[in-house]
Amino acid sequence: MSPRRVRILVILAAIVAVLGIAAMIAWNVARDARTPLAAAQAYVDAIQAGDASTANTLVDPAGYSGHLGDATGSGLRGDGEPADDTLVLDPSLLTDEVLAARVGLPDFGPVSLDYGADALPPIGESVEVSVEYSLEKSTNRTTLLVEHTSDDWLGMPQWTVTTPLLVPLVVETNEIGAGPATLGADSPTPVAVSGPRVNGAPQHAALVYPGTYFIGGAETDYLMPATQRVDVGHATMVDVFDTDLGPAVSTQVYYSAGARLVEELESLIPAYLERCTTVSPSDGDCPTAISARAGSATDFTIEIEPSLDTVTSYQVEWIEGAPAEPSLRATWHTGRVGYTTEDGMRDDDTLRIYAAITIDGAEATIEFRPEL
Repeated sequence: MSPRRVRILVILAAIVAVLGIAAMIAWNVARDARTPLAAAQAYVDAIQAGDASTANTLVDPAGYSGHLGDATGSGLRGDGEPADDTLVLDPSLLTDEVLAARVGLPDFGPVSLDYGADALPPIGESVEVSVEYSLEKSTNRTTLLVEHTSDDWLGMPQWTVTTPLLVPLVVETNEIGAGPATLGADSPTPVAVSGPRVNGAPQHAALVYPGTYFIGGAETDYLMPATQRVDVGHATMVDVFDTDLGPAVSTQVYYSAGARLVEELESLIPAYLERCTTVSPSDGDCPTAISARAGSATDFTIEIEPSLDTVTSYQVEWIEGAPAEPSLRATWHTGRVGYTTEDGMRDDDTLRIYAAITIDGAEATIEFRPEL
């Protein structure tokens, strides 16, 4: 064989070797990209990056099945309208805009197979992938199921995450009539609210992606909500709800009286006291210091007009899905009422005024009462 032909054969062999190595590298890269870990990592990366569109495409949020695997049942609602003790799948909470409004991002660590897991189960079966992430005040762990769905024409396995990485969020408030809670600071998104669980109110858990969120309430002319930062993650869920609802992150929205509510309360006092001292002292809504003496005393006069002391929300019982009475109450203290006794003597007593307040969206109903 001539030296020239030998050189050609050597060059061809080298080319074949290089191509073989490149093919092996490409095969390994493709294989590594098609593992349950790669599928899970791509999903959590999208959530961390705030790419809800990609996350929703990779894993259908409607596949959330609750903490017992079948806990949502017919209670999983797609229209954002809550039913009693149910999970609410509201698409408006699973958007790029909502994820961008998070004030703290989940910091995901590398995903990993559970110890002893079969890395290549038969088609149709799943492996468990462990996921860890940190939020501002919590370290969170959960498990994703990744299914071996098929093999491609090269024999490479295809993997799909089947467990949506969602967290049920319950926002409780005494003032259910104020409207929905809000998620996010700028251009906040409404989220369903629940009455107090301890008082028997139905609970509504909205499904959201992990993160630290600003959670507040509906701001009206009558009520001003307080906003708080809340870690919405698997470690902050509490198992205190109905078994069909399962563990959820629980937080509350608190309100203070707005300027318009204070103004309306104050504006009603003169006419109320005029009626109770001169027209109908025995009316059932009049202060006890007046109505209790209406049958014997006369000439009621306000010696010191009481001042508005507090507007406070109280715990009230819930019956058939609604509060049995208004939870918001106003109190006036430090007043004095004078009167003439049966024997013609002048006397006076402490005057206190109480009112129950019902908030219904942009309207307020104020009802005076003889006691709190």
